[in-house]
Amino acid sequence: GWGANGNDNVGNYNIYSTYRANGTASYYNIAGSSNTESQAGYHKYKLGNPNARWESTTTSNIGLDVRFFKNKFAASLDVYTRKTKDMLYPDSRPSTWGRVVLPSINVGEMKNNGWDLMLSYRGGSKNDFRYVVSANLSHYRNKVVALNNNSAEILYGSTIRNEVFTATKKGEPVSSFYGYMVDGIFNTQAEVDAWPKYSPDINGADRYSMPGVLKFRDVNGDGVITADDRTFIGSPHPDLSYGLNFDLQYKNWDMTVFFQGIQGNSIVNYARRVTDFKHFANNRSKARLYESWTQERYANGSKITLPIALSSEHDVIMQNASSFFVEDGSYFRMKDLQIGYTLPASLNSRWKTDNIRLYLQATNLFTLTKYSGLDPEIRQSSDRQIGVDVGIYPTAQMFMFGINLNL
Repeated sequence: GWGANGNDNVGNYNIYSTYRANGTASYYNIAGSSNTESQAGYHKYKLGNPNARWESTTTSNIGLDVRFFKNKFAASLDVYTRKTKDMLYPDSRPSTWGRVVLPSINVGEMKNNGWDLMLSYRGGSKNDFRYVVSANLSHYRNKVVALNNNSAEILYGSTIRNEVFTATKKGEPVSSFYGYMVDGIFNTQAEVDAWPKYSPDINGADRYSMPGVLKFRDVNGDGVITADDRTFIGSPHPDLSYGLNFDLQYKNWDMTVFFQGIQGNSIVNYARRVTDFKHFANNRSKARLYESWTQERYANGSKITLPIALSSEHDVIMQNASSFFVEDGSYFRMKDLQIGYTLPASLNSRWKTDNIRLYLQATNLFTLTKYSGLDPEIRQSSDRQIGVDVGIYPTAQMFMFGINLNL
């Protein structure tokens, strides 16, 4: 198969510059009197981009459907390639442009290679036992092919409380995680002295590094640690997404079990800025109390998972986007479990019904994951910060009882 389609999902009026009346952003006292109320005026609200073109995606694929063993076993495989040209991405300008909303511009090309596989097996026996086992697996690789005809171009993601955790660059997946690499915690002054200095001032002084703080890596090897040492530190794109479903039936009993998960992706646990650092005046995590670095804990070999607790510029620096906040986002979840019983036909005729089925259902019964946040199943609101957990409400666990009644 082959096909092409366009995308202009950038909101209304991207081509036009728009204005608005706002009494807090644009106002003037027309009468020129200090005791007369000012009137709201019009000001430029959003810049237009008359040169924007449709983003276009071309997809080519090849598929294979097979059945064996008298249709008991079925498989479906689809291998595809998607190439996107003229990608639409929000423009970026210096802060001197003010708070005007910037339009989306065409920035480059990206490519997705992947495959989808579906398997199912239907079986049973003569004693009224029947079952269907099915599985689906999906894999893709995302890569930016070109970006503004500049191999060094970096488009940064959305700013979250003065920090940017994602970036897009040629050769990398879209919205990969971007920041400093952290190589642990300074434990002694000797380690500090042997390590490259962090952002030294004109006198060569390092006002950050000290025992107990995070140890940032000198990625470019220039002997100092600056913003130029930021690099790509993880990807939100999974290696594999999968689902597993069991449908079982024995006489009047039936059971359905559905498992779902992803493997090989990372998550930025942004919520740790709140729970583990002095970001807001909120409660802190239990680990901040019992597992923070102190000279005594280091000396006696106690468990240490967090840097020293401070309320100074050191704490602000440790909140920089870094691998410290990047965690394994893989998970395996029992999404749904349902057990049902259909009443015998004799009872149906007595109660003048065609069918009565009772069932118990549980959703999100358990989740296996190494992610320390509330929920590894991140629901995204923006393509510019894929995989960044800013503190979502976790998926609810529910238990239900129901009756299916056909009159």
